[in-house]
Amino acid sequence: MKNLTYILTLVTIIGLNACVDPLDVKTDSFEEVLVVEGRITTEPGPHLIYITKSAKYGSIFEGVITPVDRADVAIRDNEGNTTVLTFQGNGLYATPSDFQAVIGKSYILNIEIGDKIYNSTPETVESVNVLDTLYTVYNEYPYLNENDILNYKIGVDVYANYEKQENTSNFYLWDYDGTHYIKTFPELYERPTRRGPVPAPKDCCADCYKYEENTSIIISSFPLGNNETDAKLFFLSDNGYRFIDKYVMTLKRYSLSLGAYKFYELIQNQLSIDGDIFDPPPASITGNIININDIDELVVGYFYASDVALDTLTIESSMLDRIAVLPIYPDDCRVLPNTTTVKPSFY
Repeated sequence: MKNLTYILTLVTIIGLNACVDPLDVKTDSFEEVLVVEGRITTEPGPHLIYITKSAKYGSIFEGVITPVDRADVAIRDNEGNTTVLTFQGNGLYATPSDFQAVIGKSYILNIEIGDKIYNSTPETVESVNVLDTLYTVYNEYPYLNENDILNYKIGVDVYANYEKQENTSNFYLWDYDGTHYIKTFPELYERPTRRGPVPAPKDCCADCYKYEENTSIIISSFPLGNNETDAKLFFLSDNGYRFIDKYVMTLKRYSLSLGAYKFYELIQNQLSIDGDIFDPPPASITGNIININDIDELVVGYFYASDVALDTLTIESSMLDRIAVLPIYPDDCRVLPNTTTVKPSFY
């Protein structure tokens, strides 16, 4: 569950932003905070809900994440229909495979753990609008390397252009994965020994295809008062491999409610903090899940319901003003993560 990374990071953020004064942490003030991550979409199921608890001492989150097993988890819609989720193990709960959200309906997540009952606020599924175009712009961003020498990250900014349309969402969460060709040099492989590396050329393999997943929060909305947006989504850097040939990207757009958008916007802002005086101030980030018998209990996470649209984008190496120098990787390309020698059918 990719988005769990954001939620677990949020746990840390809340702990760090709990107060400004020096902390007097007492380990006898132990408590556990419920962490909920999950969504349902208009795609076929199963849809997953992940429930854990994070250990907390005073205002410090220790990062000890334990799964919540054997809870009763269900999703109710505004027509009174209830879908019971099945426990999969390790804090994971799944809807039936034939379950999918319906545009226009509202949904509530219900969790019962012992005598505690947690509900989300209702989330209405808004339709995804029609995208006008996805396009890229070559860019170079300066940065200081480890020796404080000015260098440049080269690559492309990915943009989405679209207009407001009737009965569609104004807020979106984006995700993507990408595939690209990769070349290495197995003939240059050296085997490590006690006396130092010894040449040990390998016969295979120099040519692979690598699969990558997005690990960032990408959101977009319409600028205040505007009916069109030309949103910069993210920067895809050239690491020397990505644009040897072409980069084939699949993007998903998830419609968001205003509440869900603000939740991810706050997380995005807090993750950008790096100690600069222009950083956004620490924020108290809350989700949409509460203990119905104790509304003051801290619960981390946001349950939302989305329509989904799939888009594709192919970035040819010729679309960049220049590409990075190919690194010399002296080994079989298959030892790199998420690589295969089988050319994908869509490539």
